[in-house]
Amino acid sequence: MLFNSLNHLDASTLIGAFSGAVIFVLSSDDYSKLYRMILGIVSFFGGVISSDFISEMVGPMLPHNVTLPQSVSALFSSAGIVRVLLFFSKNSSTIVEKIVEKNK
Repeated sequence: MLFNSLNHLDASTLIGAFSGAVIFVLSSDDYSKLYRMILGIVSFFGGVISSDFISEMVGPMLPHNVTLPQSVSALFSSAGIVRVLLFFSKNSSTIVEKIVEKNK
């Protein structure tokens, strides 16, 4: 099912997501090699899946004559998506507490 959704992508998007996953794996020295490989795979697929979303989110912030290619958004999203998820998983209780305290 996941591989069927990859059929519409071009090679540059896959290379961008792979490059972002490599950047993530090489920059995360605090995990074991097996865990880094698993997170690298998650990072690759997360980058491929979220590249459209990142393009649409960042695109309006750019000047009108600049477009963000899907390959570049795949690179950024795959390099950052696992970091963001790990941050929220480690700090989820404190983030929820801050939101609840702010709404009181």
